[in-house]
Amino acid sequence: MRLEELKHKLDHLDDARLQRVAALVTLLELEEKTAVVASVPLWQRVSLADMARRLRERAVSYQGAKRAGLPDAAFDRAEIYD
Repeated sequence: MRLEELKHKLDHLDDARLQRVAALVTLLELEEKTAVVASVPLWQRVSLADMARRLRERAVSYQGAKRAGLPDAAFDRAEIYD
Protein backbone atom coordinates (compact mmCIF):
# COMPACT_ATOMS: atom_id res chain seq x y z
CA MET A 1 0.00 0.00 0.00
CA ARG A 2 1.34 3.39 -0.94
CA LEU A 3 1.78 6.11 1.66
CA GLU A 4 -0.74 8.47 0.06
CA GLU A 5 -3.32 5.70 -0.06
CA LEU A 6 -2.75 4.94 3.62
CA LYS A 7 -3.11 8.61 4.57
CA HIS A 8 -6.37 8.78 2.61
CA LYS A 9 -7.75 5.71 4.42
CA LEU A 10 -6.74 7.10 7.83
CA ASP A 11 -8.53 10.38 7.07
CA HIS A 12 -11.79 8.49 6.53
CA LEU A 13 -11.75 6.27 9.64
CA ASP A 14 -14.17 6.85 12.50
CA ASP A 15 -12.90 7.63 16.03
CA ALA A 16 -13.13 4.04 17.28
CA ARG A 17 -11.00 2.72 14.44
CA LEU A 18 -8.53 5.59 14.77
CA GLN A 19 -8.10 4.67 18.43
CA ARG A 20 -7.34 1.08 17.41
CA VAL A 21 -4.76 2.33 14.90
CA ALA A 22 -3.24 4.57 17.58
CA ALA A 23 -3.05 1.59 19.98
CA LEU A 24 -1.32 -0.46 17.30
CA VAL A 25 1.22 2.30 16.63
CA THR A 26 1.88 2.61 20.38
CA LEU A 27 2.39 -1.15 20.62
CA LEU A 28 4.82 -1.14 17.69
CA GLU A 29 6.79 1.74 19.25
CA LEU A 30 6.93 -0.11 22.57
CA GLU A 31 8.14 -3.30 20.89
CA GLU A 32 10.86 -1.33 19.11
CA LYS A 33 11.96 0.40 22.30
CA THR A 34 11.91 -2.88 24.26
CA ALA A 35 14.01 -4.62 21.62
CA VAL A 36 16.62 -1.85 21.72
CA VAL A 37 16.76 -1.85 25.53
CA ALA A 38 16.92 -5.65 25.71
CA SER A 39 19.91 -5.70 23.36
CA VAL A 40 21.94 -3.46 25.71
CA PRO A 41 23.28 -5.20 28.84
CA LEU A 42 22.03 -3.91 32.20
CA TRP A 43 25.49 -2.75 33.27
CA GLN A 44 25.59 -0.41 30.25
CA ARG A 45 22.08 0.98 30.83
CA VAL A 46 22.23 1.57 34.58
CA SER A 47 24.71 3.54 36.66
CA LEU A 48 26.69 1.85 39.43
CA ALA A 49 24.84 3.94 42.01
CA ASP A 50 21.51 2.72 40.66
CA MET A 51 22.69 -0.90 40.67
CA ALA A 52 23.84 -0.51 44.29
CA ARG A 53 20.48 1.03 45.23
CA ARG A 54 18.61 -1.86 43.59
CA LEU A 55 20.78 -4.40 45.42
CA ARG A 56 20.14 -2.67 48.77
CA GLU A 57 16.40 -2.60 48.11
CA ARG A 58 16.39 -6.28 47.29
CA ALA A 59 18.43 -7.13 50.40
CA VAL A 60 16.03 -5.15 52.59
CA SER A 61 13.08 -6.99 51.06
CA TYR A 62 14.56 -10.29 52.31
CA GLN A 63 15.11 -9.10 55.88
CA GLY A 64 12.59 -10.48 58.30
CA ALA A 65 10.88 -12.50 55.61
CA LYS A 66 9.80 -15.97 56.61
CA ARG A 67 11.40 -17.99 53.89
CA ALA A 68 12.12 -21.68 53.89
CA GLY A 69 15.84 -22.17 54.19
CA LEU A 70 18.05 -25.18 54.24
CA PRO A 71 17.85 -27.33 57.37
CA ASP A 72 20.92 -27.44 59.61
CA ALA A 73 21.55 -31.02 58.46
CA ALA A 74 22.20 -29.71 54.97
CA PHE A 75 25.41 -28.13 56.26
CA ASP A 76 26.60 -31.26 58.06
CA ARG A 77 29.47 -32.79 56.12
CA ALA A 78 28.31 -36.32 56.89
CA GLU A 79 24.87 -35.62 55.41
CA ILE A 80 26.25 -34.25 52.15
CA TYR A 81 27.51 -37.63 50.95
CA ASP A 82 24.43 -39.71 51.80
